[in-house]
Amino acid sequence: MLKPIVWMRKTHKWLGLLVGFQVFCWVLGGVVMSVLPLDKVHGDHLHHTLKPTALTEHDHQRAFNLISQHAPQTHHIRVFSVFQRKYVEFSNADNDLIIYDLDRGAPAIELSNDEVIANAQAIYTGADRIPTVERVIQHSTEYKKKLPAWRVTFDDDVNTTYYFDTQTGSLQSVRSSLWRVFDFFWMLHIMDYSERENFNNPLLITAAIIALLFVFSGFYLIVKVFHRRDFNWLLLRRKTKG
Repeated sequence: MLKPIVWMRKTHKWLGLLVGFQVFCWVLGGVVMSVLPLDKVHGDHLHHTLKPTALTEHDHQRAFNLISQHAPQTHHIRVFSVFQRKYVEFSNADNDLIIYDLDRGAPAIELSNDEVIANAQAIYTGADRIPTVERVIQHSTEYKKKLPAWRVTFDDDVNTTYYFDTQTGSLQSVRSSLWRVFDFFWMLHIMDYSERENFNNPLLITAAIIALLFVFSGFYLIVKVFHRRDFNWLLLRRKTKG
């Protein structure tokens, strides 16, 4: 019959084999994500924040009139401006979000390719050209917000990418090489290799339990392996200082 310490050594070894690489990924990912400044990961330095156009009492009255006509029972109202344009957003009886252009008094229409480029250039902090402008109709690991959206990519060193709302032109997300590095290590950290959002996925929970057992078995081995004589050097050092 195996002694408890022999059995625990074997258990510790196999647990380490099962979860060792993932523990390495957790530690490496934690180091990388703690070192990268979040404001740069979010791309705050890659775009200017434009001052919104001031909304007048007349604008709010126009918004109220539109809502009264189209959704008198709405539970959601938002009057706002984006790139000099004024909008009102509200929900109808079916809880669908509707956006009206206040100046036109009509539903907001999709921005053109040229308008999106002009908006992107207006907030871009660099001077690089725009090689691609694409209409996005599906979510990806890089963009999970409102669809459809305009994706504008700049030809700079960090592959800056803007995502704009197609109706209002509001900036939805900013992505860069730094964000993609952070996202990769975040994926390894939470072990969600598809959506990169689920922090409670079974794979992560299983790995965490195995890692916990690995730590407990390690503690057991430390207690059993170390003896008082192993710390004699420390006691001698204290006596010397005394």
